[in-house]
Amino acid sequence: MFWEIPGKHRLTQLEFVHVQHNFYGGYAIFGAIAWVFCSVAGLIAGFVFFTINKLLAVYSFIASSGFITCLIIFAFFLNKYNQMIASWSTVLPEDWETIRNYWELCHTVVFVISTVSFIAFTLAYSVIKQSGSISKI
Repeated sequence: MFWEIPGKHRLTQLEFVHVQHNFYGGYAIFGAIAWVFCSVAGLIAGFVFFTINKLLAVYSFIASSGFITCLIIFAFFLNKYNQMIASWSTVLPEDWETIRNYWELCHTVVFVISTVSFIAFTLAYSVIKQSGSISKI
């Protein structure tokens, strides 16, 4: 995520639009579906684990809240920029670099939150794996 930003900032206006239109098309739908699935899975796991092990529940709720936050960022910020960029053709607005930078910032924030959420899920799984089963926790 972070390592691609310098390269993207070297793209011309038309190169940037071409990359956006041809590469990122289906990611919004896939990402939203994945975030919904992970949010629901985390909530269910949190409630199931709450009576068994509070630490597992905390990890699950942290993961779920992170993915829910990603959905909120997508719904209220990122999707707006996706739609703007999707409507661009060969003529871009004068502030296209500002819009690009906000788009990149939203993706960076989502990347960090998703990474923390994934780590929380992984920690919950490692607690289960170390004990051998959920019933031994």
